[in-house]
Amino acid sequence: SRCRNTLAQQGGGGTLDYGVATHAEASGQCTAYGARLCTKGEIQAGETTSTGCNQDIMKVWTSSPCDSRPNMHWVLNGNGDDATATCAADSDDSHHIRCCADA
Repeated sequence: SRCRNTLAQQGGGGTLDYGVATHAEASGQCTAYGARLCTKGEIQAGETTSTGCNQDIMKVWTSSPCDSRPNMHWVLNGNGDDATATCAADSDDSHHIRCCADA
């Protein structure tokens, strides 16, 4: 991804322009680049750790719904720290974006 307002490109390319986004915006950005939002499990497994933009310590959206609560998804720090996992309303625009793709 690219960090907002920089030209510093991290591994994998892409041009994400959002600093933070709603769940729909985050999902749309990933889809635009042929990817998807990462699952909570992928982030917990460290798949987004050290991938740039200091998001190891920032909350990122996941594609994992919060239990059976409608219109809510898990967010957690990009380094997968499970202690930071919380449920957020999809309309919340204060979370960052990390995308995953299947090989």
